[in-house]
Amino acid sequence: MLKTNWLEKSYLFLAGTVLLSFGMNDRAEAQPGHVPQTNTDDDNLMSEMADKAAAITQKMAKMAESKVKPRAIQFYSQNCPFCVMFDQVIDNVKGKFADKVDFQLVDARDPANAELVARYNVTQVPTLMCVDEEGDKVSGIIGYMGADDVNWALYRLVTSGQQAYAAGH
Repeated sequence: MLKTNWLEKSYLFLAGTVLLSFGMNDRAEAQPGHVPQTNTDDDNLMSEMADKAAAITQKMAKMAESKVKPRAIQFYSQNCPFCVMFDQVIDNVKGKFADKVDFQLVDARDPANAELVARYNVTQVPTLMCVDEEGDKVSGIIGYMGADDVNWALYRLVTSGQQAYAAGH
């Protein structure tokens, strides 16, 4: 049995819906005595939609191969005492989510990380940014927080995709 995550299921559902709608349109016109009329615009639109469905299927396959997981990006500074305490909290919580979330530690003051700091609008440390597989923010924590808050942010991260998938059905 093929094991899929919520994102793969969403892509399968979308691709199947698009392809099924093409099949239904063809069957509706293929009645005895009915001569379907061809319309170049309709043919182009159907071809374009088929190409999009194929692209979605390819993207789904690539994601299945890469095993992309959501990320918890911890922004810190080397001379920040609250960052040290926050790091200990995250280390204590990390085990519960290690199989579902990739954890990343980023020095916010390092010029090499300036693009990532700007992308997530990090203005103070410590900051924990929880982002989905595509890099979009799901939840986050700014400043020092305890284990309950970190657990909640990570829980929201790992369940956000499942809720989005369920809401689509």
